[in-house]
Amino acid sequence: GPKVPISYQINRKPDAPIVTGASVCEGSTNIPSLGTNLSGDIWYADETAQTKLGTGYNYIPDVSDAIGSGVHPFYVQREQSGCKSDVVMVGLNVIQKPTFTIGTDTIMCVYDEVLTIQADKFDPEIGGKEIH
Repeated sequence: GPKVPISYQINRKPDAPIVTGASVCEGSTNIPSLGTNLSGDIWYADETAQTKLGTGYNYIPDVSDAIGSGVHPFYVQREQSGCKSDVVMVGLNVIQKPTFTIGTDTIMCVYDEVLTIQADKFDPEIGGKEIH
C-alpha cells in the first residue's frame, strides 16, 4: 500500500524551577515559605516526586518539618505540555538554638549602677566572647 507520512510533536523539556530556600531558628513556630518562580510548579516531599505537598509559587513547611538543625529538603518540579522538568531541591535551613553561659547570678537593687554581663561558651560558636 501507499506510504502515509506520520508526524509527531515533540515538546521540549521544561526548564527547571528557580527556587528560593529559607532559614528559621530551631524551635520557631513561624515557618517561612519556600519559593519558586512559576505558579504551576509542584512541591514534593521526596526527590522522586511521589509525595505531592502542593502547587504554586510558595510552600510553607509544617512546624514538624523544622525539628532538628540542618537543611531539611523539599522538592519542586515543573510540568508543561505533558513534559516534566528535572526535580530541584530547595532547603529549609533550621539553625540550631544556641546555648551559652553567663556566669553566677548577681543581685542588684533598682538604683545600683548598671553592669555589663559577659556571656561566653556559645554553642554553636558565634565568634568567641560577646557582650550582650
